[in-house]
Amino acid sequence: MDIMLYPIALFAGDGADLVIGFIDANGNVKVTPRFAGAGHFCEGKASVADVSGRSGFLDLRGDLAIPMLFRGVSHFHDGVCAIGAERGVGYIDHAGNWHIEPRFLIAMDFAEGRAFVSDDGETFYMITLKGARVGKDCFDRARAFRAGLAPVMKDGRWGFIDDQGTVAIPFAFEDTQAQHFKSGYASVKVGGRWDSSTA
Repeated sequence: MDIMLYPIALFAGDGADLVIGFIDANGNVKVTPRFAGAGHFCEGKASVADVSGRSGFLDLRGDLAIPMLFRGVSHFHDGVCAIGAERGVGYIDHAGNWHIEPRFLIAMDFAEGRAFVSDDGETFYMITLKGARVGKDCFDRARAFRAGLAPVMKDGRWGFIDDQGTVAIPFAFEDTQAQHFKSGYASVKVGGRWDSSTA
């Protein structure tokens, strides 16, 4: 059985500031609460941040596996992690090396070998795990791939694209976000009402 650690937050002394550490499944403290921020474990690592905003990553033993060289709290997906640096956001590998150099303003998590990024904070486009752009289209909003499709918004309407950027389900849906596909169905909003669409 794999060991898993879970974040906990405690008030630091008499102050109102919270500090974060980690416990195991039995409630034993494995990492003394001392971090200003932390994420959950994904792919065997959890990001932690100090009071200066610098972040690194713990392994499942609670040891600092990747030094505090980054900005923000994030998670590993598809073997890489979107994380900030002084010059933008990029993706690191499990050794803490840049897999895709920090050049984006916003970088979303990878899923199924694709991620959405933004250079201006207004529009998003898709990239591969090698950092190559997929297609020429930009979207107002985007969500991660699930079951081979990603919900994306263009001109105020949501639709779904495949991993090549081809529109698989037209931009016909309303609301702030279309839902992911699960078991061949996704919830979407049309005419003010939620319904299920099939892939």
